[in-house]
Amino acid sequence: MKTQTNKTELITLISFNLIRGIIPIVLSASFLMSCGASKTKEGLIEESSRTLSVNKPIAYCNQATDAAKSLTANVGAFLNGSGGVDLNYLHVKLTNVPESFNDNTHYFSLFKWYADAGGTPYTFNQPLSFKIINIQSGQEMASNLTTLSWNTVSAMAKNMGVTTPAQFFQKVRLLVYINDPQGTYDALTIGYHKSTNGVA
Repeated sequence: MKTQTNKTELITLISFNLIRGIIPIVLSASFLMSCGASKTKEGLIEESSRTLSVNKPIAYCNQATDAAKSLTANVGAFLNGSGGVDLNYLHVKLTNVPESFNDNTHYFSLFKWYADAGGTPYTFNQPLSFKIINIQSGQEMASNLTTLSWNTVSAMAKNMGVTTPAQFFQKVRLLVYINDPQGTYDALTIGYHKSTNGVA
């Protein structure tokens, strides 16, 4: 008897410099949606994993787009209860997703990575977990996800009165658990994948 294997192809990916620093900021949905090149960084982000001080270079808001301009996302800092930046979490707002996302074979996953002083990259080998948050209400709609497919969120979208991925992602953001209290990792990568056997 043959065993069917689930093969996955990486279609595209984008990477962001991670949020660094301890200076509090005000984060809102409009902040995440308006994030652009002019707000991407303060200091040299590429040195962040090699800076021993807790006051590492800061990227409060960052944006990345793939070469085909089919995938665009913004990242923003997560503030803890006392108003400081919590390096364990990161807000991600998908502002443009590929048209193929609404079939049952494509999905997103998120990874963190850093480069050492010699420029050698190291990627954490497990996809990061995240929550889906309703921007308007602040309600947590799903948690402990490591992949994001239309099959995963289509019922949520229907409950929100929307029918397309573009409409859905206008109304939600991801809260990603990066588990990086020392600021070791430099970047977050979002991978867009195609699975030959479909995704749940």
